[in-house]
Amino acid sequence: MINGVLVERTVKDVLPALKTNSDGLKQVLDKLLMEYKSKQDEMDNWKVCTGSNTASCQNVRYAEYVDG
Repeated sequence: MINGVLVERTVKDVLPALKTNSDGLKQVLDKLLMEYKSKQDEMDNWKVCTGSNTASCQNVRYAEYVDG
């Protein structure tokens, strides 16, 4: 019984939906992890370049300025 409604579903009926949901969550978590790592790399690069006038840091700053 769910919220006062009698529901009859077997494991056979529910298992495919759970599998699909689990796979979808794994994909979302993988994407978020990749985005997090990308932002972490950007932040690490910014920390290194802050206050530095090396050519590579100037190129990074210019690229960030152009990209917005």
